[in-house]
Amino acid sequence: TIKRASNGTIASTFTVKDDQIFKTLPSNQLLRLFDNVPKKALAQEITANRLIYGNYTENFNLIDSNGADVKPVFEIELKNRYNPGSSNRDERQSIKSKRTYQFGIVYMDEFGRQTPVLTDDSGIIKVDQESASFMTQFTVKTTSDAPAFANSYKYFIKEISSTTHNFIGDSFYQDKEGFIYIAVPSADVNKVDVNDTIVLKKKRGNNVSDITEEFKVLDKFTTGPPPFLAKPLKEIYVPDIFVFSKNLEQDRDQHLLKPGSTPVPGRNRVTISAMFQFRENKVQGGSVINSDTTDGVSTQAYNLLNPGAKVKFVTGAGETDIYTVANKEIDLADDNDFELHFTEEFGDDVKVLYENFEQDKLFDMTDGTVNAGATLVGGDDTLDGTDNSYGGGVKMVIVDTVDESGKEEYQGKFFIKIKNNSTLLQELKGEEDLNNLQVLSTISLDGDQTDNDPRQFHMYGGGLANSDSSITRNGVVGATSPDDGGFDGSTNHLASNQNNYGEGQSYLAARGFITNDELDNGYHFAIRTDLAFANVTANYATLPLITGLEESPSNKNLYNTDNDDVYLRFDRSRAQVAAGNAIDNQLYKIIRVYKYLERGVTVSAQLDGSAKVGSQQDFNDGQAVYLIKLDKQLAQNLIFNGDKETAGNPGNADNVMQISVLKFRKEDELIGIPEPPIFEVLPKDDTDIDIYFETQEVFTVSSNHGNDNVLSYYNCFTFENGVESLTIRDDFNTPAIGKGVRVSTVFEDKPYIEETLKNNLIFSQIYNGKNAINRLNQFIIAEDITKEINPDYGSIQLLHTRYNDVIAYCENKVVKILTNKDALFNADGNVNITSNKAVLGQAMPYNSNYGISTNPESFAAYTHRSYFTDKKRGVVVRHSMDGMEEISGYGMKDFFRDALAANNGLMVGSYDVRKHQYNISTHESNANSTVSFSESINGWVSKKSFIPEAGFSLENKYFTFKNGHIFEHHVGTRNTFYGSATTPFVEFLLNTAPANMKNFRTLNYEGDSGWTCASIVTDQQDGVVSSFIEKENKYFNYIKGVAETQSTIDTKAYNIQGVGDWASNASGGGNLRVYTFANAVPQDLQIGDDLYYVHPSSSANTRIGPVTAITSTTITVDFTSTSSPPSSPAYFIFYVKNAEWQTSGLLGYFATVKMQNTSTDSKEIYSVGSEISISS
Repeated sequence: TIKRASNGTIASTFTVKDDQIFKTLPSNQLLRLFDNVPKKALAQEITANRLIYGNYTENFNLIDSNGADVKPVFEIELKNRYNPGSSNRDERQSIKSKRTYQFGIVYMDEFGRQTPVLTDDSGIIKVDQESASFMTQFTVKTTSDAPAFANSYKYFIKEISSTTHNFIGDSFYQDKEGFIYIAVPSADVNKVDVNDTIVLKKKRGNNVSDITEEFKVLDKFTTGPPPFLAKPLKEIYVPDIFVFSKNLEQDRDQHLLKPGSTPVPGRNRVTISAMFQFRENKVQGGSVINSDTTDGVSTQAYNLLNPGAKVKFVTGAGETDIYTVANKEIDLADDNDFELHFTEEFGDDVKVLYENFEQDKLFDMTDGTVNAGATLVGGDDTLDGTDNSYGGGVKMVIVDTVDESGKEEYQGKFFIKIKNNSTLLQELKGEEDLNNLQVLSTISLDGDQTDNDPRQFHMYGGGLANSDSSITRNGVVGATSPDDGGFDGSTNHLASNQNNYGEGQSYLAARGFITNDELDNGYHFAIRTDLAFANVTANYATLPLITGLEESPSNKNLYNTDNDDVYLRFDRSRAQVAAGNAIDNQLYKIIRVYKYLERGVTVSAQLDGSAKVGSQQDFNDGQAVYLIKLDKQLAQNLIFNGDKETAGNPGNADNVMQISVLKFRKEDELIGIPEPPIFEVLPKDDTDIDIYFETQEVFTVSSNHGNDNVLSYYNCFTFENGVESLTIRDDFNTPAIGKGVRVSTVFEDKPYIEETLKNNLIFSQIYNGKNAINRLNQFIIAEDITKEINPDYGSIQLLHTRYNDVIAYCENKVVKILTNKDALFNADGNVNITSNKAVLGQAMPYNSNYGISTNPESFAAYTHRSYFTDKKRGVVVRHSMDGMEEISGYGMKDFFRDALAANNGLMVGSYDVRKHQYNISTHESNANSTVSFSESINGWVSKKSFIPEAGFSLENKYFTFKNGHIFEHHVGTRNTFYGSATTPFVEFLLNTAPANMKNFRTLNYEGDSGWTCASIVTDQQDGVVSSFIEKENKYFNYIKGVAETQSTIDTKAYNIQGVGDWASNASGGGNLRVYTFANAVPQDLQIGDDLYYVHPSSSANTRIGPVTAITSTTITVDFTSTSSPPSSPAYFIFYVKNAEWQTSGLLGYFATVKMQNTSTDSKEIYSVGSEISISS
């Protein structure tokens, strides 16, 4: 990792001390995008030193604050990374060009949990090659709304290209088949291979390449140069003089295309009039040849042209393919001319030997007919067939193979082959940089038409600054004389002292050599040869100026632009210097040339209609005229037509200027380039999987979402010359700049939504206290950290560790999951346990049909036993070493079946280690709904008054929770739970002789003192024992009845007797009323008994008060404690004796006794009994 200094900058140089740079970060940490801790989980446990969750919820619902689905929309820009002049520009970090990047966004909640990558087509950006010369970075804006849960976010980038390499190409070679071979240092041999695609990043020098074409590597040569370089055809003989002949034995000069004499496509024979180098020897006689073309072929040349010899034909503008001699024949009788037949037919390549092979534009101005055939370069159709008339322009050169495989420039190189491309060649030659132009020749130019100097030209028209032929030709408003730099050719063809003066220049449209339409193309100047173009002495065809003009787009090559790289530069004449004319340092590119040969025309009258003077022709035969159009207007005047030596001072050069011809570097200058071009091997895209790499910035939603987010992400270093590097030293197989440390991906198989995995478990990384390793917070989703349980078992409700294995309590099943081991099943079904690296191994269900339903809170465990309820089946289950057992069946089956089904809330279970009892609360609020199961008696022993929210035992102490507070039991004031005191009680059932009605007379118990009888109830009566009397360490007393009240009276009881309807009643004074009865008052009525009346319509029993006096027919009652009884109509009267004092024992088939201890001391009770008698 390269770290920034304290001031935020990065050093410009680094020392690599260790090439093993990938050795500090565990591999799984590269996959740790975030800790996928569940949002919530129902079950949690620790085993195998890992944290495990079951029945958990993960993912998020991608909904924004308005309830709409979140679909990211991006705005991505590429901008300059550094400010101009910034000191940190030396970092040179940038975004790799010629790549396609796809952006995605990942949202995070406050705990760092992440969504997968969310992306859209708006997140795609293509970085073109043009950006390679800049140091760039990404700016991203997410214009869509963020999810409601999101607290922060970061960007991920998908870029699937593999590592690429740069290599130097310091030499370039072209073959004749249209291919380029690049010589590359052998150190880079592994960087590029056949079928790779390469692109030019930097051209020669330190300049950025302007082309973006891609080139496929067609072949690769690693053991030496390609064959055409290892054994090339080299020129072994170049004649000084070469002329085609009219035919064998007709050794006159051939100027025109003639099948069988000159190379013509589809033929294979030529005849040659002369071929020799000066000072060679004639075939016949052996005399030395000097210059006479009639000397024919030299002995040296002829001896090299044996069958099998290879030749090519060349001109100043090009050359043909190689042809092999089949046979030869010489005519010794007629000046040693000879013929050659070739094994191959000539191809279209020989068309380069002619002025214009496709169409003949040379007209015979005498009669207007077209000459037959095209003219050879340097020839003149009017001289065809004359002796010693061809001035040169085409030569036949003998070539042969030479072994150059050991050439020094090939050593330490391998070669790759690509398709030839003119644009690439221009880049390699630097043809876009005018500084790479090379001067081919400089010639002199004046305006004198009459000096007739060999290989000399004169200005024939134009040359005026900021003007051209379309503006100054004859027939337009601005027509300007050639003497003034224009193209009005109607006058001044010759000097005033010459015959036919005033006939006009040949580019006057009326002369028929050129049209006004052609002149309207805007030619800037015209030059003319002083002598005939085919003049042997002048040999114009070999001049660099002529070859340059011939290569430029012209009427002779149908304006072919393949070689539009000829430039001109003009120097001032002495007269211009003396006149103070400014220097013109500009370079002018030739973009159009029009050439024709002047022909002499004899007419009877001059252009103005006057009689012709003498019989001279208007023009000399064969002088060549070139009209030249430049890429821009002339900045300064050139010399004009007519500018010549100063009169009286012959030979001076006042009006002579120089024209320099420039072209870009030749092919041999593409060898050993000092600052060579650099190519890049384009990457092969990796498998198109949706892997996105994390960027380093984390942005907050509240402050940054919707704004421009500048990313520091980079994946290359750039040198601002088109070259980008991403490997150390740019070597092959060295570490490269990574795309990122962590990756993420998109969801494709299913929609990404919040999801509860009810049957799944997920676990963390390991914890090791000895080695101070705590990775419990690491949930690396790229690893296998989940396990799914059979959905038929129902959802996972609780996890519990037993003997290092995990017990999963599901709704319908209990399952054991092996940890750090797995199970192998034999054919007989038996299981063999084997150790492996699986954190969670085989899931094996227990052989029972119990589950924990949806009440994991009912679970409690102690040592090897655990307890839980199964509401669906109405049972309480004990899970021990011997399997599952229904403990609710121990006398409580009906109770639990009803209680569990009726409870829709929590059923909290806990284990009291002090009493070794499992406590289960069957209702959240009903009193005394907590019941206890004791292992010591294997049964249910007690109900409890407390209803906890949770409970557990720790260090031999029992704790429960209530209202969020923790309470310890068995300490402090007894019988006090959660701050409230509770009176403990024990209920007994007395049921001796259950088939008989009994009289329960007394109540006794054995135990500690202090117990009281809270109640004693038979199926017939209620009773009370107010206290106990100790006798012989036992406690007893008689059972008394319970005084009746208006709401508790039982008219069937023996202590209630009727009196009858009263006959009359009267006030007894004060609150007394006297009732008189027609019948006798019952004798067992006593003072103090309560008197009641029965309402005649509602049958309601209403208390009047206690009896105060009795006679045989009257009863006096005190109604002070009630209200005044009604005086009419007559009511039925009955009385109730006080059962507490009037009852001796309780009648009933069985009695329920409730014994309680009201003190806070520990009290024991062993037994409760009653003295009974069978009721008669």
